[in-house]
Amino acid sequence: MARIEEDREDLYAELVTANPRWELELDESTTPIVTGIRPNGVWSVYFHADRCYHFDANGGLRRAYVEGALYRSEGNTLARLIRQRSDEETTLLRYDLSPTELDDFLVIMRGHLTDFLNTLRVGTFRILRPEKGPADPTLLIERGEQVLGGTSQLSPPLK
Repeated sequence: MARIEEDREDLYAELVTANPRWELELDESTTPIVTGIRPNGVWSVYFHADRCYHFDANGGLRRAYVEGALYRSEGNTLARLIRQRSDEETTLLRYDLSPTELDDFLVIMRGHLTDFLNTLRVGTFRILRPEKGPADPTLLIERGEQVLGGTSQLSPPLK
């Protein structure tokens, strides 16, 4: 992720290690979605510069960036990390989500993913930038269904 969050201009470039990766334009959205799968199986979906999710190979949420905050899996909840900057230092403020806050976060995330998968199923999207051949919506739908249907919503704690 960018050192300064506002510097996230080319999300496609952020997924340089992902293969395959795609930039997709959805008919109902003005902002392209960037998505890709890294060699270790991590699937990333950037809905825009201020909303992205990263899932492990088993479909558990590892990390997220939402509305200026970083989120990291702690196994049973998410830690919200916010950078507080001054001229002298940067402090990382941590807050572990309560069960209710975690549920609310996951409901919103699942809503975004469901809408994305429905668009892929219907085929109302265009490929702006494919990497290594055309985008196969079947692969993305399978990964999305793995996330939405998984028994574990969060990955093991990140170190």
